[in-house]
Amino acid sequence: MIDLSLGEQIVYRIRRHWFIFLGPVLFTVLGVIVPPALVFSVSVPQALSDFSIMVNGADATNLMLMFVYFLWLLFLWIGLFIRWTDYYLDVWYVTDRRVIEIEQHGFFNRHVSSMPFDKIQDITIETKGIFATLLNFGDLKVETAGDKEGNFMLPHATRPHKAKEIILRGRTPIPR
Repeated sequence: MIDLSLGEQIVYRIRRHWFIFLGPVLFTVLGVIVPPALVFSVSVPQALSDFSIMVNGADATNLMLMFVYFLWLLFLWIGLFIRWTDYYLDVWYVTDRRVIEIEQHGFFNRHVSSMPFDKIQDITIETKGIFATLLNFGDLKVETAGDKEGNFMLPHATRPHKAKEIILRGRTPIPR
């Protein structure tokens, strides 16, 4: 996955914070819970008034509703998996010689870039909001003296101040 030079070692790994993935997970959970709750709230009074539905089993309408619901669950699962893949495979590796950025777009599109330490001009950290401050995540931007396309940006990076210090040191991780 990563081509390291002879003797090059990975010093630190930077990922997006887990809190960012909480939104898609909550959306998926609501997508699983809300449709049956709506159907149940509409069909329970009817089922109580017409006891024959419960005795004879499911009719064609219930089977169609179940099919549509399971199709909906399939799409929710695929959507969550796509979001998880993008979240998990977007990563920066700080080696003892350079910063490697791996950016995943969907399943089959990956962009890998690297920036040697001698090209780095500035590292900017931007922390927005109370959750980012309390959970210690923020936008991490590594800039070069060249054009804007050579800059790296990792939104919602975990422990950005520690990552900045390790990148600026360029050799060894911070002792714990």
